Amino acid sequence: SAGETWSEFANGQANKMKSLRLLLAALVVVTTSAAGHSKKKFDRDEAIDHLMEHTGEVTHEIYDLEAKLDARLDPDRIQRAGSLRYRVEELEDEKCGEHEHSCGGDDHQCISHLHFCDNHTDCRNGDDEKHCTPPIKAGDRFTGDVVYDECTTRKPEHITIVFESVETAAYFTGFPTFHVHLEMDSHDHDDEDESSLPADGHYSFADHELFIEPPEDDGLGFVGVFDGYNFDRFVGDIIHSTSDEPCARFIFHRDEDDDHHDDDDDDDGSVDSIIFEFI
Repeated sequence: SAGETWSEFANGQANKMKSLRLLLAALVVVTTSAAGHSKKKFDRDEAIDHLMEHTGEVTHEIYDLEAKLDARLDPDRIQRAGSLRYRVEELEDEKCGEHEHSCGGDDHQCISHLHFCDNHTDCRNGDDEKHCTPPIKAGDRFTGDVVYDECTTRKPEHITIVFESVETAAYFTGFPTFHVHLEMDSHDHDDEDESSLPADGHYSFADHELFIEPPEDDGLGFVGVFDGYNFDRFVGDIIHSTSDEPCARFIFHRDEDDDHHDDDDDDDGSVDSIIFEFI
């Protein structure tokens, strides 16, 4: 149903499965009682064997149901399903104008990016104020693996983004700012060199995007776009800040040592300099 999260859906299914399991357990009790009444017609040992056989069949069904229930509640499976659902909804939604974003749901409405997470409900369904916790915090680390690189001089195979600080201004709550270090290995013929580049950027709740300004004079920046559901992964593009054309791409994952964010927010992220998009 509209507005229902995949976690809520999975938990609802879990409750149904548990209820069914209780019904099966009750069936065992009823079968036991029925077997007791039939002892006059059957030999006692034969009745017990019959009961044990039937009880074993019911127990097998219960374990089978538990296995199916565990599969339905697998966090990775739920996360993949949620990400897929979000992407489908993004494709189906009517398009909004520049600097606008859809409120989602069946009631199409577009509002300005500036109105997301500004402590005032603008969407009729309230979606603009539902998910307003940044998916990044001080100490978080995301490591990206190269997909292609047509513009950097270092040609790193990996880039790690370390978030040093994340702040939200009281007058601009929809765009938290952050300071990061971009850590990478340089490969120049036989020489290897490690670099750590400080940079500043901001996050957009409306677009689930990270914007990182160019850390050097080459004008190359980062833009990162989360898929709106899974905030432990994003695709990062290095772009030319003057044209916004991507020239390198990395797939980023949150380092396992970091605490995963429970998504009470479906956030966006993009960075003017480097674009991260889910694929």
